[in-house]
Amino acid sequence: MISLEHLKLLAPKAARLEPGTGGTPEITFQEVADALAGLSNLARDYARYKYALDERYLPFIRHALILIGAEHQRQSKGPANSLMYWSNLIGIALEFTVDGKAFSLRRKARRVGKRHWGRNDEENFMVIVDAIDRAEHELKAEFKEWNERLHGQP
Repeated sequence: MISLEHLKLLAPKAARLEPGTGGTPEITFQEVADALAGLSNLARDYARYKYALDERYLPFIRHALILIGAEHQRQSKGPANSLMYWSNLIGIALEFTVDGKAFSLRRKARRVGKRHWGRNDEENFMVIVDAIDRAEHELKAEFKEWNERLHGQP
């Protein structure tokens, strides 16, 4: 049965000083990679970033979330925001979702380079947080389906 803990198998490994036990692992790297293959790029990169602690995927996550933010901005016809604004907003959203940090409105405004945190800013923030939450849900749903398909267990 595969779990989020198994995503650590995807992390770059340091050289081992001691030989392993030589046994066959319960879940292999290939099985974890196979389970991730059916995910969207954002969900796959987010899984590697959050659970395998691989920061090389952070630029890909930021790019995908900037595109989501730009599409939201285009559809809502709200005030245009700079790339720096979206990048800082994504940084706050990742700290909020991955690390569990809470931010005051004043601190959020300061982090995105604004004097006041407005309704549009909160809406933009929630769009990014929602995209991250959907990626997390997609990952967990895929693992559940993978376990049911291969092992008959949820």
